[in-house]
Amino acid sequence: DGKNKVDKTNLVGYQLLLNYCMGHRDSAVLLCPYSTVASLINHSKEPNVYLRWASPNRSNHEPEWLNKTLRSLKKKETAVLAFEAVALRDIEEGDEVFIDYGDEWQEAWDEHVANWKPVEGAEEYRSADDMNADKTTPLRTEFEQIQQPYPSNLDLKCDTSFVKRSKWLKHWNNGTLDKFMMNSDDDPSRCELLRKETDARGNVWYTALLIDEENSDEHQFLEKAPREAFHFIDRPYTADMHLNNAFRHDMRVPDHLFPEKWKNRISPDREDEKDQ
Repeated sequence: DGKNKVDKTNLVGYQLLLNYCMGHRDSAVLLCPYSTVASLINHSKEPNVYLRWASPNRSNHEPEWLNKTLRSLKKKETAVLAFEAVALRDIEEGDEVFIDYGDEWQEAWDEHVANWKPVEGAEEYRSADDMNADKTTPLRTEFEQIQQPYPSNLDLKCDTSFVKRSKWLKHWNNGTLDKFMMNSDDDPSRCELLRKETDARGNVWYTALLIDEENSDEHQFLEKAPREAFHFIDRPYTADMHLNNAFRHDMRVPDHLFPEKWKNRISPDREDEKDQ
């Protein structure tokens, strides 16, 4: 009746999650893992394991659901399906585990590699990880950023646990600042870097204004804080995984495993079969 159709008119891309899901060319069903371990199994045309539907004796797999309709499957709110990885040969300690994602996945990947080109502005792009890894370049104050702004994909955050200097200074002097930061549960805050100064030992100290997003009348200062009190984050949807030309393709469930009742799409190959 069209009520459950997804409007793809304004679709700009697919989430990274798609790469970790399993699907079939003739179905809208996607089987996505809720285990992080399963997401670590990479692709190879020479795999050392294969997938099969799991045994109910060893998992939460309920095989009767393989005979259910898509309407019934959609209403189910708990996980009732599971694959298990079966070794094709002896796997030694330290060996990586591989499965075959399928010919269609391989073809899509080969095409992506052959045709991929950097997006406009890629030469100037700096990720938050890159910026945070640079501990030697002094941070720019708000005034310096007028002439030399940071990339538009970045925001600077301040660690609010550095507001009270007496709390962290002893850790700085004792070389235990990492431990102090690890044990801190304070939330980061948006901030503006007002000034910086270098002491006789070459240490750079920063003063920043913390921006209270909820109460614009209340502000705090970080005074003479070290570089460790600041970190960059990527603004929403600006990280490279959100690029329009990023690779997105589900792994493919082999034909012999995929239930016929779930096949609600007709691929071009099957159209040809029908016409014959």
